[in-house]
Amino acid sequence: MIEPAPTDLFFVLALGAFALAPIRPVRLLGPLATGGILIYVWFTFVSLSFVEVSLPVAVRAVGIEMYLILLFLLTAYFAHQGGDRVFRIVLLMLTVGGAIASIIAFLAYLDMVPNRLSFYRDEHFTRVKSTFKDPNVLGPYLIPSILLMMWIALSVRRFSWLATSVFVLLTACLIITFSRGAWVHMALTTGIFAAFLLFDRRSSMATVMVLLLGILAATVKLGFFGDAAGSLASQNYLGSRLSFQSYDSDRFQHILTSLGNMFDRPLGIGPNQSSFVYGYQAHNTFVVLGLQNGVFAAIGFALFYLATMYRCLKKVLEKRDGWLKYAYILSVMIGLLVLMNVVGALHWRHLYVVLGLAYGSYRSNAIFSEEKLGTRT
Repeated sequence: MIEPAPTDLFFVLALGAFALAPIRPVRLLGPLATGGILIYVWFTFVSLSFVEVSLPVAVRAVGIEMYLILLFLLTAYFAHQGGDRVFRIVLLMLTVGGAIASIIAFLAYLDMVPNRLSFYRDEHFTRVKSTFKDPNVLGPYLIPSILLMMWIALSVRRFSWLATSVFVLLTACLIITFSRGAWVHMALTTGIFAAFLLFDRRSSMATVMVLLLGILAATVKLGFFGDAAGSLASQNYLGSRLSFQSYDSDRFQHILTSLGNMFDRPLGIGPNQSSFVYGYQAHNTFVVLGLQNGVFAAIGFALFYLATMYRCLKKVLEKRDGWLKYAYILSVMIGLLVLMNVVGALHWRHLYVVLGLAYGSYRSNAIFSEEKLGTRT
């Protein structure tokens, strides 16, 4: 619940090892991504000159943003050097973190931990956040791991039951976050990646079977239990979360107001200053960035993000060896891009890890070593 999180100490150790190791000169980023990062960083520092209320808060926010850029560069470098092996290690590390956070969330949900309230968003015990700052941060963090477990379950026979079990754990935790944005992100991302899996021989048949079972289950539910399920949902918290919330109109109004304020002060008001100056936060990553760090910083970050998406899309369209790993990253990035328009995601660590993986050099569509583990055919 501390930002940066205590687990990020591992990144500090990795950064120290990286600084002491012999570094091979490599060209990680293309000109658009490089230019986007430089513009974003430069105008972020420029925005510090316009802080009116709390300079220490702004400096701390800039420190976190630069720290996350380093996390991105470190991930990109090792993914470029280690390729498929680093892709597997990094995502399995994220999955272990997600599983631990999910177990803590369920222990809190079942009232089996002391100080249970610490793991909830508020005193009403409705939305679990586990060890994260907010349910809207925990939910999206779980999605890359959910996608990985789905991929393993559908393509690697040896680990299919283990992957399915972890998939169920992570998905159940995602549900009890009651994060609508994360649910949309999950549906969009898994749908896109499932379509890509249809083109891989290891997973195509299993994916078709799962999709058919899902369609059949949905048809049965709507045909026989639709009225009863709708009535039950309208009476519980899950049903209420699926409907329009009272604060949604304020959320979108703040975004529109911030757009006007953003262009009135194009060089920004300083990172993390919106609540001090205007009394609210705009729940849109790019608008918040433009309002606080400046319009040009927002343009730079958007340029960097879109250039990274284009790199993955190009790799997928070329259909060379390893294209499915770029398809995985692209699927997560598309879901994140949609989500970033209704939440502030600038300080999400897994966002920068996924972006870093996009610059890896992959040679295989298999998650583990080729056929040794017994793949589906």
